[in-house]
Amino acid sequence: ILRCSTHAFCPIGADVGQSQGLGTFGAEGEFRPSSNLLRQLRARDLMSSSERLSKELGLNAWQPMEGEAVSGTYLKPVTLASGKFAILQRAHEFTLVPWQAQLEPRLGKFVQGTADAHGIAWDWQGRQRGLGIG
Repeated sequence: ILRCSTHAFCPIGADVGQSQGLGTFGAEGEFRPSSNLLRQLRARDLMSSSERLSKELGLNAWQPMEGEAVSGTYLKPVTLASGKFAILQRAHEFTLVPWQAQLEPRLGKFVQGTADAHGIAWDWQGRQRGLGIG
């Protein structure tokens, strides 16, 4: 709980905290964050960073849904307010995925995995080349 003498002097103003669903102010000026405050702030950071990177890279941003395949060339790591991420590029688009140390040897190379509730479940075997029988 964050206590403020008045809403005007609070780091999170009443209009921002309440109107954007980040939390509420109590009768004594205390800010009570919502239960999903960190998730909301992380999503906002990813959205604004994706918009900025889209302009910088000249690529469209996309965000994979849980269960969706994720693949592309690992361009570089980036550090955002919400943590370290990897930029993956495929065709004319990119996505930000949670960075892992195992990605570094694959800088500039194709990587693939599946988005899950905890980030990306990587398939470190990479592309399977050749013809399959069966």
